Amino acid sequence: MTLPAADLGPDLRAAAKKGQTQEIAALLAKGASIESADKDGRTALMIAAQRGHEDTVKLLLDRGANPDARDREGWTAYALALIDGHKGVIGAYVAFRDEINPMPLLEALAARGHALALPCTPKFGEPLTFRAWAPGQKLIRGRMNIPEPPPEAPAVLPQILVVPPVAFDRRGYRIGYGAGFYDRTIPLLRAQHEVLALGFAFACQEIAGLPAENHDVPLDAIATEREVIVAEPA
Repeated sequence: MTLPAADLGPDLRAAAKKGQTQEIAALLAKGASIESADKDGRTALMIAAQRGHEDTVKLLLDRGANPDARDREGWTAYALALIDGHKGVIGAYVAFRDEINPMPLLEALAARGHALALPCTPKFGEPLTFRAWAPGQKLIRGRMNIPEPPPEAPAVLPQILVVPPVAFDRRGYRIGYGAGFYDRTIPLLRAQHEVLALGFAFACQEIAGLPAENHDVPLDAIATEREVIVAEPA
């Protein structure tokens, strides 16, 4: 007996939970609704992202799954697939100029229990300081008029960084706004513990073979609206 397509949603979500891409493809071919949700409102895509099944996330997005009503292009789902399996404080950013707004991602991470932090812009030539923050908490205007946590927020040393490049290449090298904040900050953090440095960018920001100098620190991966790019060896 063939189940009606509407009844295949639980099977699709169960396969997403286990990262079973072949089973998911078969269920979709039978007519399973890709946007079917459980009682908590979680779709197969959300479950796969939460479990860190990158291949499953890619498959579901390629088949038309909607990552988030506020993030229809896919950054949140791809970034979650990479970050969610890691432990530690996540140092993110507040969007400046044309950078991608990371707030849907940060809200999703906070809902999963991740501790967050935001940078405080220092004087030129100095590294960034990160202070603990959670969605809804107070921000003040810092240097360059970028919102940041107030001085009373605890300083923290992130294990994961979400970094907004102006441009990047597949080796993980990036161009920022020229102040070199992350090139100074990442080595200092790595002297304390392991750090995952994740770029958060538009696919169109990719440039083949960016020039790199000795002080440039490559990212470990970049999440775009199309894919997660794991940095190639230099």
